Amino acid sequence: MEIVGGVVGVVLVVFAVVLALFWIVFPWMVYSQLKGMIESQKRLEEMQQLTNYVLEKIERHNSQTATSTLKLAEFFEGRKAVMETGKE
Repeated sequence: MEIVGGVVGVVLVVFAVVLALFWIVFPWMVYSQLKGMIESQKRLEEMQQLTNYVLEKIERHNSQTATSTLKLAEFFEGRKAVMETGKE
């Protein structure tokens, strides 16, 4: 019986040490994971802002180009109409 009591005591001590290490290490593991997640979230937000900026610039450029093209098309349509009426 004495041997069984000694083995149970050793098992309990080992279990207590493992549990203590878990309670010491676990908060740092969680902190590291959360810190990494927050940093990646910030990087994603910065990329999204940059992407929105670039898309707005492209959209602005395309609308200016489209307006210029439309004006040019209207000019040539007017010239075509003048030329056709002049021929008749």
